[in-house]
Amino acid sequence: MKTNTKTLSNKQEKQVALDLKGKTTIASGALDIQKADVRTDDWLIECKTTAKSYYPLKVSTWLKIQKEALKDGLRTPRSEEHTSELQS
Repeated sequence: MKTNTKTLSNKQEKQVALDLKGKTTIASGALDIQKADVRTDDWLIECKTTAKSYYPLKVSTWLKIQKEALKDGLRTPRSEEHTSELQS
């Protein structure tokens, strides 16, 4: 059975939320009311999942996360990357 990146992404978000004692956001932050993927009292976390063995975090992505964190009650921005070969 092939695992897609959406399945891996959902798993990553749940694990990050559990590890940091946070909560996942509705629709992975796609709505205007709550941005990012995981929220804690201190952190606004954007999770990135890729099937590649690396994830190049772009400056533009980091600046977007930083802007959203500051607008959202001065939370500290954070990025969590998960790289994994998709299993067939």
